[in-house]
Amino acid sequence: MVFKSEALKDDVIINGSFFCNLAFTINKKDVDFSVIVYQLTPEGTYFHLSYYIGRASYAIDREHRNLLTPNDITQVSFNNSKLISKKLEKGSRIVVVLNVNKNNNAQLNYGTGKDVNIESVKDAEIPLKITFTGKSSISLPVWNFNK
Repeated sequence: MVFKSEALKDDVIINGSFFCNLAFTINKKDVDFSVIVYQLTPEGTYFHLSYYIGRASYAIDREHRNLLTPNDITQVSFNNSKLISKKLEKGSRIVVVLNVNKNNNAQLNYGTGKDVNIESVKDAEIPLKITFTGKSSISLPVWNFNK
């Protein structure tokens, strides 16, 4: 999913980590996801600002896995993304990309609830279905120094 802000009316500084709260239902017991934040300049160039990659079953407690209940609304929150410190010019847009982490360079989590190190696509049985409730949010550490 890709979200794009309106064009900024003033120059702003983004300084710190972003906070994100995701609300969704899923037909599995776990999912790996990423949230990536970009600046889209007035000239049409994308600049990577920050990202977060997480496993939903570790969102509440980073030391102990808490499996999700399939088809129940799940809330996943985090505030420990990579730090951002950049001035964004007037006319820039903020673009947020939210996706399920399934790239070839990462461990694949098939959502079965088994140890991710040993599960396989055969264990997955049915395709992942994730639905966002519309109550998700992202907060960026924005400073408007023109006011």
